[in-house]
Amino acid sequence: MDRIWPRGLSESAAQIDEWAHNIAPTTTLRKWYNHQPEHWKEFVKLYRHELSKNKEVENFINDHKNSKLLTLLFATKDPELSHASILKKYLEDHFPD
Repeated sequence: MDRIWPRGLSESAAQIDEWAHNIAPTTTLRKWYNHQPEHWKEFVKLYRHELSKNKEVENFINDHKNSKLLTLLFATKDPELSHASILKKYLEDHFPD
């Protein structure tokens, strides 16, 4: 779930059901973090705060609460230091059982 669409890939070619770019980190936060490991702990805290205040996240959870499977697509060289790992954990914590 990236805010920026990947260069060279059309939405039709991607064959995805939904691009929920509004639940990715804001541009300001993404640029500040810039995948710098020394910013990771603060980035986690700031992105989780963004998620908690973002109505789009609440809508996403409500829209998909009955889904048996969700696949999150993202692009990064280091998945452990990516917003996707934070988003995955946040969604796991907030989806109804």
